[in-house]
Formats: sequence, C-alpha cells, structure tokens
Amino acid sequence: MFHGGAEGKQAEHLPFDTEIFYGENRGNVVEFARLAVDSGADVVFGQGAHVTRAVELYHDRFISYSGGNFATYGISGIAPIFKIITDKQGRFVSGNIIPITQVGDKIPKIDPEKTVIERIIYLNHSDFPNGNGLDVSPGGDITRR
Repeated sequence: MFHGGAEGKQAEHLPFDTEIFYGENRGNVVEFARLAVDSGADVVFGQGAHVTRAVELYHDRFISYSGGNFATYGISGIAPIFKIITDKQGRFVSGNIIPITQVGDKIPKIDPEKTVIERIIYLNHSDFPNGNGLDVSPGGDITRR
C-alpha cells in the first residue's frame, strides 16, 4: 500500500508523471506502483488522492492507483472495497468491487447505485485508452481482458 499523488477532484486522472500538490512533490504513482511489482509485490493498493483512480493489471499483478477514502463526501465520498484473488504465485486471477458511499458525516455504506464502479470503468477507459489488462463489469466483477 502506498500514499501518493495529488489530491482532490482534479487528481482523478493518472498523469503518468510526477505529481505536485501545494508545492510538494507527491511522486509518480504509476512509476512507483510498477516498481513495487517489479520488486516483488503481488498486489498494490494506492491511497492519497481522496478520489478513486483507475486500476491496472501489470505483469499479471493487480494495481489500484487510489481507492478514495472513507472520510469525505461528494466525489470523494465514493470508494471501492476490492476483493482480489491471486494464484499461489501472486498472479491476478479475479476480483470484485464492493461499492461504498458516504453521505455527509454518515458512516460508509454499500452503494446500491454502484457509483464507484461506473467511475472506475470510465477512468480505466480514459486513462488507459489502449487497455489496462482488465475488464470491470457494471456489477463490479474484475476479470482479465
């Protein structure tokens, strides 16, 4: 798990470059996550943007670039809980997204509208126009492309 990247709605898309937030170097999350996999990580979960970002299959390993958070509202008030299955070698087999929402100061709850799943599907297509190795269904199932 890592904390990195810029924050807020303007940080929803992956820049594939170093991110600066309020003058602070917040790193290149794509480079960092892929380096983590290259160094032996089987699954990488990113946090820090306060919004959900795209997911990717990199060298058969699952990467979530930001899972949002559970302490805000609006676009920042949606988040995925990922259930990821790997084989014994750590390679991605399948996954599922449990969609969560938080309204105002309420506790996180299951989102029947599945808003975060729709957002991840959009971000995957937008940020990885040539594909990211994964398909996410409207129901939240994550499979290899």
